[in-house]
Amino acid sequence: MRKCYYDALREYERFNNAKVEHIIIYRDGVGDAMRDQIKKAEIYTLNQLLKKEFKMAPPKITLVVVNKRINQRFFESFNQNQATVKNPPCGTIVDSNLVCSQEGETIYDFFMVSQ
Repeated sequence: MRKCYYDALREYERFNNAKVEHIIIYRDGVGDAMRDQIKKAEIYTLNQLLKKEFKMAPPKITLVVVNKRINQRFFESFNQNQATVKNPPCGTIVDSNLVCSQEGETIYDFFMVSQ
């Protein structure tokens, strides 16, 4: 992973004649058990690389982790007189009541109903 980051950062500097200001890391298909491990390992590796090789403070870093298989189930609000429960429409975003943030970090968890 370190070599990939190194090569990408060098190429960015060469192409733009500037230091990177914001890094976005995208990880797809990561399970809940691996989320924290990936966050710690990748952010640590990147920060160390920036300090040692690029002699710069870490820029803004955004880590996007997509979980495809989750245990949470969501249902559309329904009238109490109805006996059926429906799935929410595609594109529904759940971003409050069930999500939380951690101290010292800006973490934004949300769920999106894809289909």
